[in-house]
Amino acid sequence: MIIFIFLILLATAATQPQMSPVSAALFQFDEQKNFIPPQRNDALRRVLAEKPKLDVFETAAVGDAADLERMLRQNPTAVSTRNHLGWTPLHYAAFGGNTAAIRVLLARGADVHARAANRFRNTPLIVATLTGQVDAAKLLLDSGADVLDRQANGFSTLHEAAFSGKLELVRLYVDSGAELNSRSDDGRTPLSEARRAGHEAVVKFLEAKGAVAGPTGQDVTSAPE
Repeated sequence: MIIFIFLILLATAATQPQMSPVSAALFQFDEQKNFIPPQRNDALRRVLAEKPKLDVFETAAVGDAADLERMLRQNPTAVSTRNHLGWTPLHYAAFGGNTAAIRVLLARGADVHARAANRFRNTPLIVATLTGQVDAAKLLLDSGADVLDRQANGFSTLHEAAFSGKLELVRLYVDSGAELNSRSDDGRTPLSEARRAGHEAVVKFLEAKGAVAGPTGQDVTSAPE
């Protein structure tokens, strides 16, 4: 759901001077149009091998926590600043699964509930879900992130994990109190989204927990508005 619309946002951002080679590589997609986790992103690895200068957002995502700490000492307000994508450094750290950076940012007062200043209104926890960052998600939850938070169009963290086929995150969110049959604004449930994306392991897990699909007759094969 969110990933397909985010493609448009990234395509627009890529034409702007703010999109560096590191950032362009960070937001790579696989053949199924899912984000490639930075840990498995070969294009990103090649760019980083050239030792480019990282800004505070890129450092949060894929840089060294000590470097991030130095940046924040020099510019304390950077902890809550936003870039052209509307994300804070904590969003980037969550996306990158950089748990050391997450700890630095939270210690510096980063808002674990921060909403992206874009049409998605996603939180760091939801952003961590996009790349399947289980350890980052656990850390954010332990630090007060709300598993019940919803992004644009009423989609929850569990919707996003189910649609992305992230079974380990689906389990984590259910165990953390996610609403099993939460409904988006158009009535979709996490089970609807898992079925729409064809993630059978997630479908079986949710069904075993008693999950239900969206309203009878709803087309769960199409993307939401």
